[in-house]
Amino acid sequence: EVTGKPMLVGTTDAFEADIVKPVLDVLSDRAEIPRDVLRQSFDDIESTLRTGSAHEQGRALEAFTIKLGRRLGLDFTGWRLRGNETGGSEVDVIMEQAGLTHERWQIQCKRSTRLTLEHVAREVGVARTTNATTILMLTMEGLSDDARQFADRIMQDSNLSLLFIDIDDISAVSDPEQIREHLEAESARAKRCKQLTASDPIVDAA
Repeated sequence: EVTGKPMLVGTTDAFEADIVKPVLDVLSDRAEIPRDVLRQSFDDIESTLRTGSAHEQGRALEAFTIKLGRRLGLDFTGWRLRGNETGGSEVDVIMEQAGLTHERWQIQCKRSTRLTLEHVAREVGVARTTNATTILMLTMEGLSDDARQFADRIMQDSNLSLLFIDIDDISAVSDPEQIREHLEAESARAKRCKQLTASDPIVDAA
C-alpha cells in the first residue's frame, strides 16, 4: 500500500535554459510572436484576456492559441489573420499533426463577437481551401443554438470535425487540463454525430 502525498515535479533553471527556451525561440520565430508573449503562463494569459486592452487581449489570444495547439501535439503552420490586423478581435491559425495519418486544424478565435451560424458556415467554406480536417473555434462571447445545430449537421454529412470552446464556460483558462477535458467532450459529440446508421453502405462485421 502506497501512502503519502504525490511528489511535485518542477523544472530546473538548466532545463528552462537548455530545453524550454530554445523551443520557444524557434516557435517564436516561426509564429512571429515575441518571445515574451509566448513565455506567458496560462495564468498570465487568463488575466490579460479578462482585463487587458484590446491589443493586449489580441496578443494573449495569439499566445493562447499557439500554446493550446502545442499542448494538443500540433505544430504551427501559419496564420490566416492576425490579432493586430483585426483590432485584437480575431485570430486564425493553421496547425498540423503528422502521424500515421495527417491532421490539419483550422483554429479561429473571436474575442468580441458571439459565434453565429454565419461564422461557422464561413469557416466550413474556408476549410475547403485549407483542406482542414478539424475546425476549432474559440469565443469569449458564446455560441448561438443555430450555430451549434449547423455544426452538427456538417459533421453528420462530411469528414470535418467542429469543436468549440466558450471561454466563459471554462472556469479557468489557466488550467490546460480542464481545457483538454472540454475538448474531449466536444470530440465525443463529434463522434456521436458521425455514428454509422443502418442506411450507411457498411456491412456489419459481426
